[in-house]
Amino acid sequence: VAAMRRLIDQLMLLAQMDAQQAAATSTDTVDLNEVARDVVARAAPPIIADGKSIELSSNDEAAVVHGRREAIAAALRNLIENAVRVTPKGGGILVAVGSGPSLRVADDGPGLSADQLAGLIQRNRRSDHSSPDGAGLGLAIVDRIMLLHGGRVRTEPNTRELILDFSEFR
Repeated sequence: VAAMRRLIDQLMLLAQMDAQQAAATSTDTVDLNEVARDVVARAAPPIIADGKSIELSSNDEAAVVHGRREAIAAALRNLIENAVRVTPKGGGILVAVGSGPSLRVADDGPGLSADQLAGLIQRNRRSDHSSPDGAGLGLAIVDRIMLLHGGRVRTEPNTRELILDFSEFR
């Protein structure tokens, strides 16, 4: 039931993003520091209970974008959920608000190359270490959210990070 609910939630989010693009709905001013704090605070208890750690690194610099707060939070949640899956017990996840309009998620997993990321953002594509409960929609949703916000999701394989980069959005 939980897996079915997650799948339905993800499909609904994709549908909302498509509808938002079609309707060109208005956007809000979104503080990425606030979004990161909220998402990490909600994600932390089950991560810690699973024997892993999560840390938030934010700066005093304003990191503000225009967009849909709930969609940006959903994109960050998806990256954190993916990081949790690839991080071994005792490992850690770092969520950082960038020195520009970006959110970064680093983990103790193997990292993704640009080619691997490009393959995984296609709907229903799953990695070798994916959860059996997943539907292969997480990174497709993240990609769609970022495209609708004029940004992109990218990878830094050397630091094992996935980045929500809003710097292209003006």
